[in-house]
Amino acid sequence: MGWKWFTVKGGVNPTEFYGWNDNNSLEGAGNFGTGNTNAGVKLGGSTRWSGYVVASASYDLPAVAGLNVSGEIGRQMINDSTGLDWTWYKIGATKTFADTWAVNAFYTGTSGSSAYEGFASFNTPNAPIDRSNVDKSKFVVGITKSF
Repeated sequence: MGWKWFTVKGGVNPTEFYGWNDNNSLEGAGNFGTGNTNAGVKLGGSTRWSGYVVASASYDLPAVAGLNVSGEIGRQMINDSTGLDWTWYKIGATKTFADTWAVNAFYTGTSGSSAYEGFASFNTPNAPIDRSNVDKSKFVVGITKSF
Protein backbone atom coordinates (compact mmCIF):
# COMPACT_ATOMS: atom_id res chain seq x y z
CA MET A 1 0.00 0.00 0.00
CA GLY A 2 1.26 3.44 -0.73
CA TRP A 3 0.31 7.07 -0.47
CA LYS A 4 2.35 9.78 -2.21
CA TRP A 5 5.88 9.28 -0.86
CA PHE A 6 5.07 6.63 1.81
CA THR A 7 4.78 2.85 1.30
CA VAL A 8 3.96 -0.06 3.61
CA LYS A 9 4.32 -3.66 2.47
CA GLY A 10 4.67 -7.14 3.84
CA GLY A 11 4.89 -10.71 2.80
CA VAL A 12 5.06 -14.32 3.86
CA ASN A 13 7.09 -17.27 2.65
CA PRO A 14 5.01 -20.46 2.32
CA THR A 15 8.16 -22.65 2.31
CA GLU A 16 10.86 -23.10 4.94
CA PHE A 17 12.70 -19.81 5.50
CA TYR A 18 15.80 -20.33 3.34
CA GLY A 19 15.50 -24.04 4.10
CA TRP A 20 15.89 -23.41 7.82
CA ASN A 21 14.39 -25.98 10.14
CA ASP A 22 15.20 -27.52 13.51
CA ASN A 23 17.79 -29.82 11.88
CA ASN A 24 20.02 -26.90 10.84
CA SER A 25 19.19 -24.24 13.43
CA LEU A 26 21.75 -22.44 15.52
CA GLU A 27 21.03 -24.35 18.69
CA GLY A 28 24.23 -26.17 19.63
CA ALA A 29 25.92 -24.52 16.65
CA GLY A 30 29.49 -25.29 17.71
CA ASN A 31 31.75 -24.13 14.86
CA PHE A 32 28.85 -22.74 12.82
CA GLY A 33 28.85 -19.51 14.80
CA THR A 34 29.67 -18.11 18.20
CA GLY A 35 26.47 -16.15 18.72
CA ASN A 36 23.59 -17.05 20.99
CA THR A 37 23.48 -20.84 20.75
CA ASN A 38 20.09 -20.86 22.49
CA ALA A 39 18.61 -19.22 19.40
CA GLY A 40 17.17 -21.33 16.63
CA VAL A 41 14.11 -23.06 15.31
CA LYS A 42 12.04 -24.71 18.02
CA LEU A 43 12.28 -28.51 18.13
CA GLY A 44 9.67 -29.84 15.73
CA GLY A 45 8.99 -26.32 14.52
CA SER A 46 8.61 -25.10 10.97
CA THR A 47 9.76 -21.77 9.54
CA ARG A 48 7.06 -21.96 6.89
CA TRP A 49 4.89 -18.85 6.74
CA SER A 50 7.61 -16.60 8.16
CA GLY A 51 6.88 -13.00 7.29
CA TYR A 52 8.08 -9.44 7.13
CA VAL A 53 6.70 -5.92 7.22
CA VAL A 54 8.44 -2.80 5.94
CA ALA A 55 7.61 0.91 5.87
CA SER A 56 9.51 3.22 3.55
CA ALA A 57 9.46 6.83 2.47
CA SER A 58 11.06 8.55 -0.51
CA TYR A 59 10.77 12.30 -1.01
CA ASP A 60 12.14 14.65 -3.67
CA LEU A 61 13.23 17.87 -1.98
CA PRO A 62 11.72 20.78 -3.91
CA ALA A 63 14.45 23.20 -2.82
CA VAL A 64 17.25 21.19 -4.51
CA ALA A 65 16.68 19.84 -8.03
CA GLY A 66 17.43 16.13 -8.31
CA LEU A 67 17.83 15.48 -4.57
CA ASN A 68 15.84 12.67 -3.02
CA VAL A 69 15.89 11.58 0.62
CA SER A 70 14.65 8.17 1.68
CA GLY A 71 14.27 5.93 4.69
CA GLU A 72 13.10 2.45 5.50
CA ILE A 73 12.39 0.33 8.56
CA GLY A 74 11.38 -3.30 8.50
CA ARG A 75 10.94 -6.36 10.66
CA GLN A 76 11.62 -10.01 9.70
CA MET A 77 9.81 -12.59 11.82
CA ILE A 78 10.95 -16.21 11.66
CA ASN A 79 8.09 -18.56 12.49
CA ASP A 80 8.57 -21.14 15.29
CA SER A 81 11.93 -19.71 16.31
CA THR A 82 13.60 -18.17 19.32
CA GLY A 83 16.02 -15.27 18.97
CA LEU A 84 16.15 -15.17 15.16
CA ASP A 85 13.86 -12.20 14.33
CA TRP A 86 15.48 -8.90 13.39
CA THR A 87 14.66 -5.29 12.56
CA TRP A 88 16.51 -3.31 9.87
CA TYR A 89 16.70 0.34 8.95
CA LYS A 90 18.15 2.47 6.17
CA ILE A 91 18.37 6.21 5.65
CA GLY A 92 19.97 7.99 2.73
CA ALA A 93 19.96 10.47 -0.11
CA THR A 94 20.39 10.37 -3.89
CA LYS A 95 21.45 13.29 -6.09
CA THR A 96 20.57 12.85 -9.77
CA PHE A 97 22.31 14.94 -12.39
CA ALA A 98 20.87 16.04 -15.76
CA ASP A 99 23.30 13.89 -17.72
CA THR A 100 21.89 10.61 -16.23
CA TRP A 101 24.50 10.22 -13.50
CA ALA A 102 23.54 9.84 -9.84
CA VAL A 103 25.38 9.66 -6.54
CA ASN A 104 23.79 8.04 -3.54
CA ALA A 105 24.79 7.52 0.05
CA PHE A 106 23.00 5.70 2.81
CA TYR A 107 23.46 4.34 6.29
CA THR A 108 21.97 0.94 7.01
CA GLY A 109 21.88 -1.26 10.05
CA THR A 110 19.95 -3.79 12.02
CA SER A 111 18.98 -4.63 15.54
CA GLY A 112 19.72 -8.24 14.72
CA SER A 113 19.79 -10.79 17.45
CA SER A 114 22.95 -12.02 19.14
CA ALA A 115 22.39 -15.31 17.29
CA TYR A 116 24.07 -13.83 14.21
CA GLU A 117 27.31 -12.79 15.92
CA GLY A 118 30.60 -14.54 15.27
CA PHE A 119 29.93 -15.97 11.83
CA ALA A 120 32.26 -16.27 8.88
CA SER A 121 31.46 -13.54 6.37
CA PHE A 122 32.94 -11.53 3.51
CA ASN A 123 34.44 -9.29 6.20
CA THR A 124 36.36 -12.27 7.59
CA PRO A 125 38.28 -14.00 4.79
CA ASN A 126 40.28 -16.13 7.25
CA ALA A 127 37.23 -17.76 8.82
CA PRO A 128 36.81 -19.82 10.90
CA ILE A 129 39.77 -18.16 12.66
CA ASP A 130 38.34 -14.65 12.18
CA ARG A 131 34.68 -14.14 12.98
CA SER A 132 32.43 -11.10 12.76
CA ASN A 133 28.94 -9.90 13.49
CA VAL A 134 27.31 -10.23 10.05
CA ASP A 135 24.63 -7.68 10.86
CA LYS A 136 26.95 -4.69 11.39
CA SER A 137 25.77 -1.21 10.48
CA LYS A 138 27.32 0.17 7.29
CA PHE A 139 27.70 3.44 5.40
CA VAL A 140 27.55 2.92 1.62
CA VAL A 141 28.24 5.34 -1.27
CA GLY A 142 27.43 4.56 -4.88
CA ILE A 143 27.66 6.13 -8.33
CA THR A 144 25.29 5.07 -11.12
CA LYS A 145 24.85 5.88 -14.79
CA SER A 146 21.58 5.33 -16.67
CA PHE A 147 21.61 4.47 -20.37
